[in-house]
Amino acid sequence: MNAFGWQSINVIVQSVIQLIFNALLARLISKESFGIMAIVLIITGFIDIFAQIGIGPAIIQKKEITKSEISGSFYLSAVLGILFFSFLWISAPHIAHYYHDDGLSPLLRVIGLSFIISAISIIPKSLLLKKLMFKQLFISVTIGMLVGLMIVGLTLAYLEFEVWAYALALLSQSLIMTICYWYFHPIKLEPLSSIKKAKSLIRYGGGSTLFTFFNYLSSKIDVFLVSRYAATDSAAGNNWGETGVYDQSLKVMSYPITIIGKLSDSVMFSGLSMIQDQTSKLKFAYRSAFSVLATISLPSSVFLVIFSEEVVLILLGDKYLGAIPVVQILFIGLFMRTIIKLSDAVIRALDRVYIGAFIKFIYFLAISLFVWIALSEVSFVKSLDLGLTGVAIALVLAVFIQFILMTALTLRILKVKLSEILKLIIGPLIVATLTLGLCLLTKIGLNHLGFPVFVNILVGTLSLGLSYVIIIWFIPKSFGFGEHNMLKVLLRKLPSRGMIKILQQRVEQKTNK
Repeated sequence: MNAFGWQSINVIVQSVIQLIFNALLARLISKESFGIMAIVLIITGFIDIFAQIGIGPAIIQKKEITKSEISGSFYLSAVLGILFFSFLWISAPHIAHYYHDDGLSPLLRVIGLSFIISAISIIPKSLLLKKLMFKQLFISVTIGMLVGLMIVGLTLAYLEFEVWAYALALLSQSLIMTICYWYFHPIKLEPLSSIKKAKSLIRYGGGSTLFTFFNYLSSKIDVFLVSRYAATDSAAGNNWGETGVYDQSLKVMSYPITIIGKLSDSVMFSGLSMIQDQTSKLKFAYRSAFSVLATISLPSSVFLVIFSEEVVLILLGDKYLGAIPVVQILFIGLFMRTIIKLSDAVIRALDRVYIGAFIKFIYFLAISLFVWIALSEVSFVKSLDLGLTGVAIALVLAVFIQFILMTALTLRILKVKLSEILKLIIGPLIVATLTLGLCLLTKIGLNHLGFPVFVNILVGTLSLGLSYVIIIWFIPKSFGFGEHNMLKVLLRKLPSRGMIKILQQRVEQKTNK
């Protein structure tokens, strides 16, 4: 099985395990615990960006890397991990005081161990990615998630450890994956003096860190602002439940992006880095990936918007009913977020991380401004009483701005014409339009029948599938033109017999006219 196949399995299995874990955890711990952990992860995630200074991406992006550079990178990463762990240990009480919650201090100190674990794992993990060893990555991630999340996390949650169940689950997962990375890609380290050799990776690593920094800030600033504006009074401190609802809404929205976007990001980043000086191959890879991702994400977005209620009830349960309108709005941005992930991979692989970081900075400013307006006391906004729904609208508007800027930059770098991309999006729009009609009719019918949510989502999924079947049979040209016809390319890889042979002949006939 090739690298793309293993990474496809990896992403899907990882997403399914995460989905099941989160669905069960949401029923075992309180909304407040999710709210507290959301802030803890924002803080530790922010620090971790600087703790790694882009060493991992730099190793993947560089065409040739020496043993001395690998050893030097490991030592540098380890030193930074220890320094930032110490920094968080000292800062934890002050952060807890800022949030009026003394319980944050020990939680932050324990979670800070992730910096050291991450420092130890980053080099073998990056080398596995660089060499497209996705089978080994799949095994490592799967073992880590099954033991760390499903066994450690859910057991502690059942025993009512609340937020500590979540924290220790994540630490266990990281530790187990690190052990697996080293098992599959052991590194023979050179003397400590080789740390100087890591300098060759710092220039790209610095740009990658800046890119990741603004990308991370943009992904978390909305949760941070919600946590601050959700304060009830000075005595009670933060309303962590409100923050928990919004954070879980983001997680529900992120599942399809994780499946679609992570696949394009990891495989495309490694793959494009290997052909970064071959213009024609880069163009072909981008156009093909765009066609595939648009064909999947646009109809999926329509389906998820219509069936948001069922998705929330299945994944989070009845106590998260307030998340339904928030999730519904967030799903509107699914296609744009997916294509942004693709653009991220191109920009990082072709070493345009500094200009990419500038666009991420603009996105950060946009989302900060829009969310601040949505939560502000401005009379017009306050009269609408949108609450978290207003925050979701603000987020989608900011995502639209980022989508335009990142796509424009990618097309300029690859010298791909906008007209080519517009041709590629016609098919996905046709499928999405048919999906809209079928899913709306299905939803209306199901509302009158009163079936359980599991039945509703199953029937809705069948409607989504039916829209693809209709387009495949009657308008196969919708899936692209020439050799960029995703359907034609995929069918050619299947064994030519039975119904597959009939479909292959029909598609070839229809697309060659």
